[in-house]
Amino acid sequence: PVLSTYPLPYEGAGDAAQCSREPRATLLCSLPASAPAFGHPDCMLRFRARLLAQLPDAPIPSPFWAAGFSFAPSALLADVPYDPHLPFLFFGEEASMAARMFTRGWDVFAPRRPVLYHRWERHYRPTFWQIEG
Repeated sequence: PVLSTYPLPYEGAGDAAQCSREPRATLLCSLPASAPAFGHPDCMLRFRARLLAQLPDAPIPSPFWAAGFSFAPSALLADVPYDPHLPFLFFGEEASMAARMFTRGWDVFAPRRPVLYHRWERHYRPTFWQIEG
């Protein structure tokens, strides 16, 4: 099994960093029909995290996978390597890997509670597409 979702945020850095106080974890979902998931110019499926309504008793099965939060046995890397024909893929990486994991028998689960945090803001550092153009 793979444990994966979009983590809750933290803001700031170093001693000034502050984690979300939200006790509920998130589950990955596709965008709603009112905002078509394939409506972006690159036609890549987009995900978003939704807060769970309540704390479940166990991790929740998830059809999607998050690249920045993926805990699994190391065998995952051998069974489902990144596609060598899609170098530098960013939007689309998560959908591609989730489908490839599923077809190779891997199950993805969202954690029942928050276990890590992510600094979602990007203004403090350049992104890959800004550096590589």
